[in-house]
Amino acid sequence: FDGEWHQMVVTYDENYLGDPARMFVQLYLDGVWKDDTDFTGARAVLGPEMSHMLIGAQNDIGNTYNLIPGYYDEIAIYDGLLSPERILAHYLAWQPQTCEDLISRGYASAADFNEDCKINFADFAEFAVNWMLCNDPEDENCLPNW
Repeated sequence: FDGEWHQMVVTYDENYLGDPARMFVQLYLDGVWKDDTDFTGARAVLGPEMSHMLIGAQNDIGNTYNLIPGYYDEIAIYDGLLSPERILAHYLAWQPQTCEDLISRGYASAADFNEDCKINFADFAEFAVNWMLCNDPEDENCLPNW
């Protein structure tokens, strides 16, 4: 577990090379190709018999294994194969360059009171200082905190 956010992209072609019993799947992590596989037979069909999907690990409906550690954001699944360049462009388009960029995109947390892109003791201290402030706009004795 690395404690970082990651982008995961899965692309697939369920009729790979014109064969309905063949599916090709690619996995990209943070804009970089990681692996691909070619499924055949019954495993190559995603039809209505698919009962669930697990992102970030493999499973057998009950137990998970082969976990990819971290937090996940910007998960995308494409019906069709994309070029590595397109995947990297998708990844780079989201990546904020600064804390201000993250806030301007609306990704700042409501718990990040001092808007430093970290939720830590300073945020809890600011929350505590403002805890007892009045928040009734119709009360003339209130200090506005809205």
